[in-house]
Amino acid sequence: MPAWQYNHPPPNPASVMGVADPRRLTRFLIESEQRVVAHCQVVLSRGDIDPRERDRLVSVLREATMRLQRLSAAAA
Repeated sequence: MPAWQYNHPPPNPASVMGVADPRRLTRFLIESEQRVVAHCQVVLSRGDIDPRERDRLVSVLREATMRLQRLSAAAA
């Protein structure tokens, strides 16, 4: 498995939240994106990544950062 792949399935929001509360869902999504960003940063900090994997990871990090910004703006 390439280093950039996160090998844990994301939690199901329905199992985490009993009631469909939009604010709780937004917080859950923000926390999920924060975990993606943190994971990408940790893996990128290593120097033993294949250049193609590094490019893919940088792309994932960029997309997650943009989603996190949109979610944070929506939550404000």
